[in-house]
Amino acid sequence: MTKEQFDVLLKAKHIMVEQADDAIAFMRTCELEDSVTYHYELYLAAFNNLNFKVAEKVLKSLVRQLPRITDDRTKGIVYSMMVADALNNEKYNNAITIYYEYKKLGLEDTRLNYNFDNFMLHILGENKIYSRYKKFAHALSKNDALKQADAYNAITFYYNSSIICYEVSDFVDLESNVNKIVEIQKSDQKTLHPIKCQYLCDIMQIFLENTKAKTKKDKINIVEKYKEFLENVTDDTTIEVFDRIDAHLPLVQRAVEVKDYVFAKVRINKMLSGNVTTKIRIKLYQFLCDMNREAKDNKYVQCLEILNKLLLKQEKKDKDSVNEGIINSIRFHEVQQSYKEIQHRYETDQLTGCYSRNVLYKRASKTFAQGQEAAIVFFDLDDLKETNDAYNHSYGDQYLRIFVNEISKMMEEGMELFRYGGDEFVLIFPHADMEIIEKFIKDVIERFKEPELIYNKYIKINFSAGIALYPEDGTNLEDILKIADDAMYEAKKNHIGYHIHSKDK
Repeated sequence: MTKEQFDVLLKAKHIMVEQADDAIAFMRTCELEDSVTYHYELYLAAFNNLNFKVAEKVLKSLVRQLPRITDDRTKGIVYSMMVADALNNEKYNNAITIYYEYKKLGLEDTRLNYNFDNFMLHILGENKIYSRYKKFAHALSKNDALKQADAYNAITFYYNSSIICYEVSDFVDLESNVNKIVEIQKSDQKTLHPIKCQYLCDIMQIFLENTKAKTKKDKINIVEKYKEFLENVTDDTTIEVFDRIDAHLPLVQRAVEVKDYVFAKVRINKMLSGNVTTKIRIKLYQFLCDMNREAKDNKYVQCLEILNKLLLKQEKKDKDSVNEGIINSIRFHEVQQSYKEIQHRYETDQLTGCYSRNVLYKRASKTFAQGQEAAIVFFDLDDLKETNDAYNHSYGDQYLRIFVNEISKMMEEGMELFRYGGDEFVLIFPHADMEIIEKFIKDVIERFKEPELIYNKYIKINFSAGIALYPEDGTNLEDILKIADDAMYEAKKNHIGYHIHSKDK
């Protein structure tokens, strides 16, 4: 094979095993650096077209050359292929080991680091370590490499995040991720896979709409849209069966729910004919069992036997993962966060996101130590208990979140908000300009003049506020807090919204 023939092979939609053998023989005649590059290009061409048998063959050829490679970046490229292959074969133990081998290289390569963080994202998602997943996803979404990557890779990132959001019922972030997919598809971000991009964009919009379907009519309409989508998928690509199948599962489940059994069975059987994971097969056979039991089909027992075998296989795989340490390893690294992350968790109120009481004294002391004037506003939410009693604590939690979120939007540079107790908050102003402080409080009162929609109820957020000044009302935080607290109770008693202690001196 010549270099020209090799370049033509890279553009083929399907690479035969014999062609791969010829290409490997050609690459072995090249210089080491060129050989690694060509292996990588051929691997991607096969992998992106879901030709995993050829991809695995190319990778094995390249790994044999790994001991000869001295350049760290080149090693990183080989490691990236090894991780992708391990993940494709659900060998998470291997993937996590290779991930940390790559990290030991300490490369400052934005693109490679982005790729490896994507691999870790996949591992975290598969093992349902969602708290760590969200942190990784948030950091990756701000990485410039995502905007510079092939649009298909960027869309795939938001697709994976959407699936995770669906699994944890985070429908707000789910919609945000789907909107990003649509935004990328409408942009001029370049891609070598325009058909796949359009495919994922279309299926994810139906996927999102499915989460909002409430009535039986809505659900039937979703199934019809899904059928129409499948009819329009071109026959020259296998992605309709094999690639990114997670988004299809809730739509097939919806077809089962509305008793469109004929379509559902055809669709499930087509999916099962593909190279899907054991976890996906379990879900598909669960759908078949549900339908056959409901329809009193004699295939029910046969489906149940297959499902039981799959469950035992998956149980063994999960057990092996735990025994070999991958799950424990991931959770260990979740605990071993950087000092900055640990400090942030200590300083932040987990419910509302504002500062916690833990750091109020430290922050206030720092402000006072600078010798500048300051003001303390002590807020008390008047009706939190009543909201919890009338509805439930989830309403009360949202009541608190809305209050903090809106206050935070109005705050200016230097202002800091702390959750002092259950329904009590402390706001520090970095000055004692009463005109500005009073205007701020009046703006807050105006902002909460009308009831807020909390889930399905309109609830009025009422509060009382007391204001005290440093050093006019005291020279330490304890004294000023007590005075601000007394002023707050004065405001609450007289139903006047806020009270300024210093004005009565």
